[in-house]
Amino acid sequence: MKRINLLALLAVISVIIVGCINTGNKDKGNQTLIDLSSVHSITIQNDSGESMAITDNNLIEQFNEAIHTADYDSAKLDIAAPDYEATVEMKNKGNEKFSFWIKGENHGLFTKSGQNGHYKLPETEKVVLLHLFQSNEQQVEADNLKIDEEIKRITVAKSLAHGSVNANIKAEYIDHESIETIVRAIRTAVQMPGNLNTATPNYDVVLISNNNKYAFHLWINETSEQGMVMNVNETSTGYTLTKESTAELKTRFQ
Repeated sequence: MKRINLLALLAVISVIIVGCINTGNKDKGNQTLIDLSSVHSITIQNDSGESMAITDNNLIEQFNEAIHTADYDSAKLDIAAPDYEATVEMKNKGNEKFSFWIKGENHGLFTKSGQNGHYKLPETEKVVLLHLFQSNEQQVEADNLKIDEEIKRITVAKSLAHGSVNANIKAEYIDHESIETIVRAIRTAVQMPGNLNTATPNYDVVLISNNNKYAFHLWINETSEQGMVMNVNETSTGYTLTKESTAELKTRFQ
């Protein structure tokens, strides 16, 4: 009888332990929840380093619904670099970061910063996210500032007014590293929605090739998290720099 009671007690303890483990995994999964009313935007970066911003509420909701269909696994992933990284920017300036493996034969996996485990999407939701990310990639190609020539020289001046370039040059760059950094910052900037009415820019930046000049206004200062750039000839359309590019330009221009 004592042996039966002991076995029964062990069975009960096992059920409790399994329940706690499952609850723990469920709690971990619930941490992917994001408050849609608090989301400002989602920045997607592909495996080529190109960034795109999602600001449309319907698309943000689509992203949110897709990640909540995933099953959580406490095992840590040890695989190649992700196909996409998503940074969910909150209105309170905080953010949540996700990494996705959803291209080709990848099995619809993603991770969230701050968690050791990973999530697996249903095949249908993997396709939804892939379409969402790739549609925005194609839109970025249309919306990004185009610079198709090899840039030989870049000049920077303190800006005086919209629509014109200050001839009093503050700095000039001819080295490959500086040119590559500045050109990449402009190429990867993402168009902001709507027409803008902005303050006087901080800098005028002119990119010079063998045949052409490309002039831009730049808004960036020591406190900027993300700068903004604008074609001098289109002063109602702004483009947001990535955080990485903003940090790189601040070290050169400040």
